[in-house]
Amino acid sequence: MLLFRRISCAVLIAALFVPRMAVATPPGRGDLLVTDFDGSRVLIVRKQTGEVEPLLPPEGSPILLAQPGGITVGSDGTIYVGDTVSDHIVRIDPATGEQSYLYHRDFDPFGGSTYAITIDTPRALATRPGFLSGDQLYVAGSAGVSYASESFSSGWSTSVYLSEASLANVTTLAVESDLTNPNIYMATLAGLFYLRENGSCCDSYATNLQLVGTDLALRLITGVAIGGADPAGPRLYAIRTFLRESDLVCLPSGGPGLILITPPSGIEIESEGGLLRCPTLLANEPGADRFYVVDYDYTGGISARIVRIERSHPAAAWTQSILTPDLPVATTADGIAVFMPEPDAAALGWFAASALFALASARRGGSSRRPS
Repeated sequence: MLLFRRISCAVLIAALFVPRMAVATPPGRGDLLVTDFDGSRVLIVRKQTGEVEPLLPPEGSPILLAQPGGITVGSDGTIYVGDTVSDHIVRIDPATGEQSYLYHRDFDPFGGSTYAITIDTPRALATRPGFLSGDQLYVAGSAGVSYASESFSSGWSTSVYLSEASLANVTTLAVESDLTNPNIYMATLAGLFYLRENGSCCDSYATNLQLVGTDLALRLITGVAIGGADPAGPRLYAIRTFLRESDLVCLPSGGPGLILITPPSGIEIESEGGLLRCPTLLANEPGADRFYVVDYDYTGGISARIVRIERSHPAAAWTQSILTPDLPVATTADGIAVFMPEPDAAALGWFAASALFALASARRGGSSRRPS
């Protein structure tokens, strides 16, 4: 009877404190997340079936997204979305769909102010795992590129990483996630840009901005992503769309496709034509040569679909397949990301904490048994 009461009490406490689940099933590892700009929502595209479901917040909780743009996923699975109406970054709990703004707290012993982080028109986002801290967030907006990081004492803080008006139309952002100063690649309406942080002491601003592949005229780069690593290092891929010079209309027969880029000017065609018509966004599965493209087919009306481009190993041929033939009607995709949290990092943290606790316990036990 005592055991039954303890179990009942534990179930009651769990029911009170566990967050309410959203209507939709949470995203699974490898599923896609697509922002619907006009629908004010995030869509989950299932990796195995291509089925599309909305990522819904719990009933009665605030819906903060109005016109979501860029989207990225942190190492712990947290989803970050840039909302272009409120100029805020919305954090979404993948398990519950709960939405909240990124907040900063001023340090003040008498009660400092708390306010939501603001970045003008956040259209493209990327995360980079921190070494001794949380994820680092890069956001491309109308004023350039901003950098956001989180601390235990003050919450989130931002700084201007690069103030550059020509970067106002960034569609996708890719960051090499190593422990050195990051390389950042941005697809814009003016071309593909690359920048690297200054490595000198105490200067966190980007000082090296380059236009990659100046011969890409009328070959609009609409997406960029880092592919699987090889012995020479990570590979940079981009998706291109051909435009007619007179009216800048997409040309499906012009050879849209996936290309490999070696800065500053090397371009190699990887997967041209095929199922692609008018590709607009690109995302990749980290550590693998598996890409997902939001592609528009204007031959039978305006319909957005998702095309998967992949290969099993670097020497294999690329294959194209349609994952989702049609996104929901009136969907305007403005961002895409692959849901790939890193459970190993969390497990390592628990292992380290357990090891430290065991070591401390052993030391306390040893000190109590010292001979008198």
